[in-house]
Amino acid sequence: MVLLFVFLSPIYMQSAVFERITLTVQTIKPTTIVFDESSAIRLELWQRGLKVFFDNFIIGTGYWTTRWALGGYEAHSQYLALLIETGIIGFSVFCWLVVRMFKNALNLLRKTKSDFLKSVGIGYAAGLTAILITCFFSETLESFRLVGPLWFVTGLITSANRLLSKEKEDVDIDSS
Repeated sequence: MVLLFVFLSPIYMQSAVFERITLTVQTIKPTTIVFDESSAIRLELWQRGLKVFFDNFIIGTGYWTTRWALGGYEAHSQYLALLIETGIIGFSVFCWLVVRMFKNALNLLRKTKSDFLKSVGIGYAAGLTAILITCFFSETLESFRLVGPLWFVTGLITSANRLLSKEKEDVDIDSS
C-alpha cells in the first residue's frame, strides 16, 4: 500500500491538484468547512439523492428517473444514480457485472501465452478501473462514446476467453 502511495504521488502531488482543493474548500474553521458553490450544490444533491434512495431502497424509482427525483438535476455520481434508479437489487447486479468483467480480464491473463492478449487484458482492467473511479463524480456510464467501446472490448475479451477454452478442450481431446 505504501509503495502504491509513493508510486501515485506524482499524480496527487501536482500543484494543480492542490489548487483545485483550495478552490473547492474555501475556508476551514474549527467547527465547519465552507465549500465553493459547485461543491456545496453537489453535496446537497447527494444528500437528497440518498434520501430518495432510502425511501425506495429495494427496487429504486425506475430507469432514467434521477433528474425527476432530484428536481431536474443530475446526481453527479453514477453510483448514486444507479442506487436511486435501480435500488439495492439493481446496484447489486451492477456490482456483480463489474466483478465478472474484471474476472474475465484476469482469466484472459491467466489462460493466454500471447503477449498481445495479456496486454489487452491488462489495458482493459486498467481502463475499467479508471472509468469506475470517474463514476464517483460523474455519470460516466451514460455516455455512449465511452460505453460503446467498453462493451465492444468486453465482448472481444469474452470471445478470446471462449476461444482459448475451446482451444484447450481441443488439445485435451487430442491428447487422450
